[in-house]
Amino acid sequence: MNGFTFRSLQFLFLFALLTGCGPNGPRTYRIPGKLVYNDGSPVPGASVVLQTKVEGQTISARGMAAPDGKFVLTTFKQDDGVVAGEHQVAVSPLPAPDGAKPVAPPVPIKYWDFGSSGMKTSVAPDTKEIVITLDRNAK
Repeated sequence: MNGFTFRSLQFLFLFALLTGCGPNGPRTYRIPGKLVYNDGSPVPGASVVLQTKVEGQTISARGMAAPDGKFVLTTFKQDDGVVAGEHQVAVSPLPAPDGAKPVAPPVPIKYWDFGSSGMKTSVAPDTKEIVITLDRNAK
């Protein structure tokens, strides 16, 4: 295939994926989130990902925890929320800015991917807040 045809196919594939997530895709709900340690203190500077399946398609929502641990999730467009359902949860530290001195990650490595985190959360349209709790000393 020449470059034009390959790029055209890439565009069509991306367009097909995105149109499935448009107005006819699953509804999202703007539900505030909070990431805390088991002692109630906030987990700062971390990425939160919730993942579920809707009609066989994996759908992820992402957010970044502020210094107070609060986060807003994005699924299809900025800050649109999360789809309802049972979600796997992964939490990982944000990379240190260039030139910054590395510090111990605020998130134990166990939580960095869905397979090892073992965390799940249920989201319903009437959910008031998504609270994700981490054990600071998890191995």
